[in-house]
Amino acid sequence: MEIFQIFLLAAISVIGYRCDCDLSDYKKGKIVPGIIPKAPEMPIQVFYKNKSIECGSKVNSLSIRRTPTLNYTCDDDKLYTIIMIDVDELTPQKPILSPYRLWLVANIPGCNVSEGDTHTKYFVPIRSSQPDPHRYIMMIYEQPRRITFQKESSNKSELQEFINRQKFDLNGFVQDKHLQGPIFGYFLYVIFA
Repeated sequence: MEIFQIFLLAAISVIGYRCDCDLSDYKKGKIVPGIIPKAPEMPIQVFYKNKSIECGSKVNSLSIRRTPTLNYTCDDDKLYTIIMIDVDELTPQKPILSPYRLWLVANIPGCNVSEGDTHTKYFVPIRSSQPDPHRYIMMIYEQPRRITFQKESSNKSELQEFINRQKFDLNGFVQDKHLQGPIFGYFLYVIFA
């Protein structure tokens, strides 16, 4: 009986982590090669308010206002960087401010996101109603070593913060910091109410 219980617990653990994310949708969504050169190797399971949101879903911006919880298969001996961007800022037809940096955390030991160094706090802009959804992309890269950032002023105005997040050079950042990947990935179509 004990062997059956152990097997059942192991099966529940694996099923509980299951993440249905078709990473080939990165090409259909014009994320690869338009935004990043290659699709992530594995998906991230993302939870907002303890509710799993499937990769590729359409969601209301109000439902993702709080920092998500992430599940991914990590190596506890490695460091990771999370980068989340909006690739359709200002609008999908005129993405003149894209990529817009929504979240950046580096030096994450294994899967312990809260122990990483937050460079850009998680933020989802509030907008008036827009008919076309924005593509939000989250990627996790492996770091070869610890990353240092130039100290930024904590006295920035909201306008300066908005400007600093615009036109983020994702591929330049990845090259400059020698990041590997993206190893893990996730994306959403966000609708603004």
